Amino acid sequence: MAENDFIAVIGDLHGCFHTLETVYDRLIKSTRQIYTVGDLVDRGNYTKETVRFCSDNNIKCVRGNHEDILLSALEHPEGRTNSSSGYTNFTASMSLGGKATMRSYTGSSDENDYPYFKQELIRLGHLDFLKSFPLKYEFHSVVITHAGIVKGEDKKNWMWNRSIPSDIGKFQIFGHTPLQEPSHSPKRFIAIDTGCVYGNKLTAVIVNRKTGELIEIISIPINPKDNLI
Repeated sequence: MAENDFIAVIGDLHGCFHTLETVYDRLIKSTRQIYTVGDLVDRGNYTKETVRFCSDNNIKCVRGNHEDILLSALEHPEGRTNSSSGYTNFTASMSLGGKATMRSYTGSSDENDYPYFKQELIRLGHLDFLKSFPLKYEFHSVVITHAGIVKGEDKKNWMWNRSIPSDIGKFQIFGHTPLQEPSHSPKRFIAIDTGCVYGNKLTAVIVNRKTGELIEIISIPINPKDNLI
């Protein structure tokens, strides 16, 4: 198998920058084609560093629900993406870890500093980077999304799905739902959000994009610097 057929995919990051560095150093020994399942932002303390690291190292990211929430808040703060929740886009973002994201860019979680936060995202090029994330990356035998694909559901659910994904004839790699250990159904899917930001570990996989073969699972305990406790 040629090395350039291998890709690596990293689970939900949520600002766990120091753990990401360790995982990346392991992955780069096997392949330079590195992806994530999204959710770089929110909850953790180092979103700015995480986004910058992914951008600087050409790590390709799919859009997670937390990127989607953040972008909705930045672009239409008083809108209501979810009309039944009672929250505006802005208040939803703040309640779901957005204060930590803002603090990583501005040093403040005061909601009055939100305009400055947006200016920083623009100045650093991070806003354009986050906007560029597609909903999926698809290869001959592998598909990467944030939450998995269920047949018949709207593409929006690729960021929100909590159900077991459908058999689509390709190996699905996704995150979104925190688990203690990766959930693997051979030849069908692997779920790799292992709750790093909650004090567990960051998981990544190396797969052959042409055959869908799972080559290796790498799980690294959270770096104490990233621990919220």
